[in-house]
Amino acid sequence: SMLVFPSLYEGHGYPVVEAMVSGTPVVTSNNSSLKEIGEGAALLVDPEDIADISGAMHRVYTDRTLRDQLVASGRERARRFTVQNATRAILHVYDTLVQQTRIGVS
Repeated sequence: SMLVFPSLYEGHGYPVVEAMVSGTPVVTSNNSSLKEIGEGAALLVDPEDIADISGAMHRVYTDRTLRDQLVASGRERARRFTVQNATRAILHVYDTLVQQTRIGVS
């Protein structure tokens, strides 16, 4: 009925993105990359606060309107985190470094 992912730290947060793509509502941490990924599309909680986590779980489980809103906004949000977008961002970093150090192909 939902993904509950109260991680203390994530570098990217693939499980959250995968849940959003599949139409699963998400409860996740309000820290690291999870905050950025989930903002506006997941319920963000303090990963060390059991009451906060369980309260969010209860809201998602009992509030159909909230659940539907999280599914819709999650699918929309997940579109930003595609492999293609990640690849473009990495290539942009490399291009910038090459330009800054004036290393290039002649």
